[in-house]
Amino acid sequence: SDCHVLLEDYIQVKRYLDGALELLQNSSRQLYRHKEKQAYLQAKLGDNFMRLGEPIKAVDAYEDALVTYFDYDRNEEKIKDRTSVLIRLGHAHFVARVYDNALGCYIRARELDVFHDKRLINESIQMYVNMGLIYQDLGNYKEAALFFDKA
Repeated sequence: SDCHVLLEDYIQVKRYLDGALELLQNSSRQLYRHKEKQAYLQAKLGDNFMRLGEPIKAVDAYEDALVTYFDYDRNEEKIKDRTSVLIRLGHAHFVARVYDNALGCYIRARELDVFHDKRLINESIQMYVNMGLIYQDLGNYKEAALFFDKA
């Protein structure tokens, strides 16, 4: 039946992602000396946790990536990467319904002001929608409308 096929597909994808997550976790530990690669892998680990529907684990991975980015790159050279991770961290908080933290991440990302970069357009649109939703829930409709317009 269709349900059986879907269940088999789900199990196959979950096994693949579990294996990929384990590989990324092990690689992340082994690449400690290579900070840029480590930060990239930590961010990808966060992405995979989000795909698995585990935003709390994603938050931890994204926070590790940010710490690593700030640790190895004090010259602001990787500002786009950090902004992207901040937005993804905000989204993970949003999905986990920790709206104060989500808003804090989004505000920090906006302060870096690199949204003219084509790589960040989709992420920034989602960020503005989420910010609008948070402000709407807080009853700040003027601010919500501002962010919905930006999206």
